[in-house]
Order: sequence, then structure tokens, then C-alpha cells
Amino acid sequence: MSVTKEEERTFSRRIDAYVKARDFILGRWREASTEYLTKKSLDELPEDERPLHREAYDFLLAHGAINFGSVEPPTGAPEEKPLSERDIVLALYEILRAVDFQTATEKAIRKQLAEKLGMPMEGHKR
Repeated sequence: MSVTKEEERTFSRRIDAYVKARDFILGRWREASTEYLTKKSLDELPEDERPLHREAYDFLLAHGAINFGSVEPPTGAPEEKPLSERDIVLALYEILRAVDFQTATEKAIRKQLAEKLGMPMEGHKR
């Protein structure tokens, strides 16, 4: 069991438990070292083990022992760029190639386009 002086100072009363937590976290990170290991990934642990594992995670992260060379995943929803008129026209042409003009209505085509693009088309009505 090899620990640094900093680890000894920080986890002196719980050094054995810390070493187990540290080894678990390091092992988890080594399994996929190109991916950012998040604290949320420790939620699968039993409830009574989580606080020490989270503390160990913070220590290892602060001291560069994990997640170096990997990028933290973005938080929140990704920003969506607005669709250009060209994107809308291309999607419309794709729908029009398959539509039966004997039975299709403008409303039905607009609805299908809205579903395909995931946005309302009322503002694009001409």
C-alpha cells in the first residue's frame, strides 16, 4: 500500500478505506482513460461508500491522477444551430419525392416536414 504524504495528511484516519476507494477509482479510469470519469459514475456504489469515494475522486482529480488527457463532457443541452432555408428545402424535396400528389394536402406535407425536422413549420408558410 503506497500512499503519498499528501494522501496521508488528507486521509490519515481513514487511510485503508481511502486506498481501496483510490484503487477502485483509478481502476475505473484506466478501463477507459480516453473518456472523462465523472463523479456521477460512482453513484452505483453502495450509499455508505459514496462519500469517501467522492472525496477520493475530488482529491485524485485535483492532483491530476485521473482525467488527464481527456475532455470534460459539456453540461446542459447541446446548442442547436438554427436550420437554414437550404436545410428546410432539401428536407421538403425529400418528402415531395415520395408523396402521392393525388391524396396529399399542403397541411399533411407541412406536418411531415415538421416531424422530420423536429420543429414547427408555421413560420415558413408561404
